[in-house]
Amino acid sequence: MKTTKQLLVFSLSLFSLLITNKVNAQKDKEFRNIKVRDIFARGHLYFYALEGNKKSGTAYVQARDKSNYTNIAMQIRSQYRGQIRNAIRIGAEGNTTVQQNLTIAQALDIKGNTFMKNGLYFSAQEGFGQSGTAFLEAKDNSGNSSIGLQLRAQNNGVSIDAFKINPDGNIGIGIVDPQAKLDVLGNVKISGNTTLTNDANLEVSGDLTISGSTNLTEEVNLEKGIKVKGNISSLGALDIQNEINFSNVLNSQQVLVNKGVDFRLSNIESSHFSVKNAFGSDALYVKTDGKVGFGAINPNNITEQVHVAGRIKATGFIADASSFPDYVFAKDYKLMPLKEVKNYTDENHHLPGMPSEKEVVNNGLNVKKVVTISVEKIEELYLHTINQEEKIKQQEDRLKMMQKVIFQLQEKLQQLEEKVNQN
Repeated sequence: MKTTKQLLVFSLSLFSLLITNKVNAQKDKEFRNIKVRDIFARGHLYFYALEGNKKSGTAYVQARDKSNYTNIAMQIRSQYRGQIRNAIRIGAEGNTTVQQNLTIAQALDIKGNTFMKNGLYFSAQEGFGQSGTAFLEAKDNSGNSSIGLQLRAQNNGVSIDAFKINPDGNIGIGIVDPQAKLDVLGNVKISGNTTLTNDANLEVSGDLTISGSTNLTEEVNLEKGIKVKGNISSLGALDIQNEINFSNVLNSQQVLVNKGVDFRLSNIESSHFSVKNAFGSDALYVKTDGKVGFGAINPNNITEQVHVAGRIKATGFIADASSFPDYVFAKDYKLMPLKEVKNYTDENHHLPGMPSEKEVVNNGLNVKKVVTISVEKIEELYLHTINQEEKIKQQEDRLKMMQKVIFQLQEKLQQLEEKVNQN
C-alpha cells in the first residue's frame, strides 16, 4: 500500500480539544499518542498520519473515551475580536453543523445529507487564466455513472420537487422526469422578451395566455412556428406577421370563436386576408380597401365591393333601392307608344333604358339596375295591354251596335219584300 500523508491546517486563534491533560506549546512541537487535556498553540497545529507498512495513512481527530459507551460530540470554535464563536459542531451521531460561514478552497466529499439554515453560495475562481464560472455538478469519482441533480423545496412540511436536471441534460420545473430541454409542469410567467430560434419548438399542453400587446415578430420571435394543444388566450392585441396553421383532427380542423373575431389589415397595398382551399387557391380574398373576392380570382380583377368567381345559390336576395317603377302608373307618366318602341328596337336592338349587349360584356350586368328597368318595362307592358284591352272593348261595342243596325235593316228589307210580293 502506497503511503499517503494527510495535512490538516487549522488557522485558529484558539483550538479546544477535550482530552485529559494540558500542554503549553510556544514552539513547534510534535506529539504521538499522548494524552493531554488542553493544547494551546500560538502558531499552527498540525496532525500527521501514521505512515509506513500496515499503516492507514490517515490522521484522526476524534472525540472518545475508553469506555466506548459515552456519547461525545466535537466542537470547533474560533475567536473573533475576543469573542468565542462556535464554528463547526460534530454531533455524537456523526452529523456536522456549520454554525458560521464555511469557505471551501478545494474539494469537499460528503456521503450523507447536508442541511443548511441559511444560504449556500458558490464563488467562481477569478483572475487571469480562470473561467470565472461557479460550478454545481452531480458526479462521482468513476466518471462512468449517469447522475441527475434534484432541487427540492418544503411547503408546510411537504417536500416539493421544484427543479430537476436529468443525466441527459433535460431540465424539469415541477416535474421529476423532464422529456424536453425545458419541461415545465404548471404556469409559466415571462415578463421580458422570449426568442425561439433555429429548430426550437414551443409546445404547450395547457392554456397559453398572453397579457397585453404582444408583437410576435419582435417580443416573441417564432421562426419555426408554435404548436399549441390547448387554448391561446390574448387579453390584448395579438400581432402576427406570418402564417397561422390550424390542424385539429379531433374536431375536423375546426377553429372555434366564442365572441367574434376582428381582422384589421394595414394600409400597405399588398396587405390582404385570404382563405385557401385544399389545393392552395384563394377561396376568400379581402383587399386593403375592403373589397372581397370569392373563388379563384386574380386580386387585380377585384374592382367591385364583392367579386364572385362562380355561381351563387341563395334562398333570398334583398337589395336597397332609392326608388321603384311605381311611377309608371302615375297619371302624368308619358308612356312611349308601341310604334315608337318598335322604331327604337329596330334601330338599337334592345328596349329603351336597357343596357346593350356591348355594355354588359364590357362592364358586367348591373343586376339592380336591370331588375328595376325590367319591372318598369313589365309595368309599361301592362299599361299597353290595358290600353289595347280598352280599344278592343270599344271595338266590340261598336261591332255589337253595327250588328244591331244590320239586323234592323234586314227586318225592314224583309218587310219591303213582302209588300212587293203582295202587289
